[in-house]
Amino acid sequence: MKVKGENIIEGYAITFGKQSKKLGNFYEVIDSHALDDVDLSVVKCLADHDTSKVLGSVKNKTLELFIDDVGLKFKVMLPDTTYANDLYKLVERGDIDGCSFGFNINEKNRKSQSVSRLSNGDYVRKIHKIDTLKEISIVSIPAYDSTTATIKRDFKQAVNQFELEKLSTQLELLTL
Repeated sequence: MKVKGENIIEGYAITFGKQSKKLGNFYEVIDSHALDDVDLSVVKCLADHDTSKVLGSVKNKTLELFIDDVGLKFKVMLPDTTYANDLYKLVERGDIDGCSFGFNINEKNRKSQSVSRLSNGDYVRKIHKIDTLKEISIVSIPAYDSTTATIKRDFKQAVNQFELEKLSTQLELLTL
């Protein structure tokens, strides 16, 4: 028996000021003001950037987004679908624990990004202003190790789970 809204994943899809893994010959860093004035009302949460695996949307109120000092925090109420239930189990086990995001910058605005060269020859691309945030994704291989995806655990959920297991045990005893 599933309680509506029981399967919730939350975490940080974007973390400010943290360097990504090496992306080809460059690293990326998202500035803490990169999301200022960005319209978040149409953002969707996907599984591994797959547009056929929608997990939630801001428009439908199944995805909540919050900007704080750390980055872009999210909370997604998963649908009762095979892929969402599979993802929930993988996050619960810790096999998947990171996030990513799909965005655009205004290439004509030279202030939207800057690139610097490190002493080893690699480059760092700093994103100062995101023009459009299209989606966030819970992913198996994130570009940023600092992103997180975890199962929401709270006291009410624990009590509900205990009560369900207790009722299930009582039912089993009655049928013996």
